[in-house]
Amino acid sequence: MALLCRRQGLARALFERASTLAVARGCHNVWLDTSDPKAREIYLRWGFVQFGKLENGPNRGPSEHSRWFLQRPIA
Repeated sequence: MALLCRRQGLARALFERASTLAVARGCHNVWLDTSDPKAREIYLRWGFVQFGKLENGPNRGPSEHSRWFLQRPIA
């Protein structure tokens, strides 16, 4: 199902709607985290800024796994 919905702007539309509701409730920033490198790249293109990253240590697998923390003002 997810493959059928790609490149149609659905994620962007959902994000914009959520941002509009958040601003109406007095919010001024969005903070999120992801471990998906493709999602991270999309968020960066949308104007998010990375402020943190956690990587698995040498005794924890998979070694290439990371978790990125991002934020963006919405007001």
